[in-house]
Formats: sequence, C-alpha cells, structure tokens
Amino acid sequence: MPIIDIPAMQQRRQGYRVTWRTFVIPLIAFAVVLALWGSSLASFFTLHIAQYTDDRYAFYLDTGNVFYGKVMAAGPGSVTLTDAYTFQAVSVGETSTNNLQAQTGNPLTLPENWVTLNWEHVIFYERIGEEASVQKLIRQGR
Repeated sequence: MPIIDIPAMQQRRQGYRVTWRTFVIPLIAFAVVLALWGSSLASFFTLHIAQYTDDRYAFYLDTGNVFYGKVMAAGPGSVTLTDAYTFQAVSVGETSTNNLQAQTGNPLTLPENWVTLNWEHVIFYERIGEEASVQKLIRQGR
C-alpha cells in the first residue's frame, strides 16, 4: 500500500496559478451563447412580423420619428415598409396644430414608395387596427 504524502498535496494546492485558459475558455463559451441567442432573437422578429404583411404597422424609432406602412420584407438587420407614411405637426395660427401626412418617396421617383428601417433604431412596433385614427388620416389623404 503506497504512502500518501498529505503535506506535499497541500503544498501543490496552495501554489495554484491562474492561467490564461481560466479566462479565455469561459469568455469563448459566453461569446458562443450570446451569438446563438442573438440570431434566434433576430429570427423571432423576422418570422413574427412576416405573418402580417397585409396589415399596416407603426414603427417607433429612437429618433422620435414614427413610420406607418405595410411590411414588404423583414430580415435580421432591417425591415422594409411599402405604402409608408410619416406625420408631422404643423402649427396653424398661435394655438392650434394640424397633423400633416407626408408620404415617403419623392414624387419625381414614383412609383417607388418604400422605406427601409434599421432594427437598431426601432424601439417598438405595433399593428394598426382598421378603425384607428391614423388609418382614417391616411385614407383621407389619398
């Protein structure tokens, strides 16, 4: 039966050194998990919004702009709206304001009427109902 030298084992444990592998391996594992989670999150947006391409959506951007339109294409990096509008407040007189709708696209470049938004700037989006006041304003402007 071999003799176990306990003080020698304790001495080896006390001399444990932190190597570069201690930090690099968990960092690589974290990066892989983050990359997989990020791609599944992007595919969630792509699949979820692609189901409702005939409906009109409102996209709220971090710049304060709001775009209304029908989703033509959605991908992991951007979403493209067709028949897109944005609204601007216009002051009439000193106290009253009117909403002025502005259709995206230049009249010189018609019939192209689309805008592409980067997902990084979209705070949130929502589907607009048929009886919403925004839908009524768009119908009145046509």
